[in-house]
Amino acid sequence: MYHKKFDKEILLKIKELYRYDNWHAVLAILYDYLIIIFSIFLSEQSYWFLPLTILLIGSRQRALATILHEASHSALTKNKKFGQILGTYFSGYLIFQSWNSYCVSHVKNHHPKLGTDSDPDYKYYKDSGIFQTYSRIEFFWRFCVSQILCLKLFRNFKYLRGLGSKII
Repeated sequence: MYHKKFDKEILLKIKELYRYDNWHAVLAILYDYLIIIFSIFLSEQSYWFLPLTILLIGSRQRALATILHEASHSALTKNKKFGQILGTYFSGYLIFQSWNSYCVSHVKNHHPKLGTDSDPDYKYYKDSGIFQTYSRIEFFWRFCVSQILCLKLFRNFKYLRGLGSKII
């Protein structure tokens, strides 16, 4: 297989993207907050906007989880303590996750045991049945409708808080 080397100028530009700073994370969090605030405002204008605002807020909750994830790997900011503060108070708590339980679950229990039955994330998904074969309608009901109707809310909170099956 033929591999062409990248031009040095391109490599330098790529390297710049890997440089940590303390302001990109703040911008990302502010962006997420603005989308959530806009969604709340939009939902108050008419009930017809609710499906859209639910999707928007849900996507920003996922983005806040990514902020927590990056912070837990010390990959969010140049200053690790600042990253921990952003990951804890400005994202983690808003998605019902504490810094300590997330770090124990993700960094200490997930990565070293990735893809095994000892991996808490893999076990959670396996126990939920997501790896089983379903018809399209069964899958849609089990993993979409049941979430929208909050039928698995307690189970999800248990997992997020580290109280699920052997997460900690």
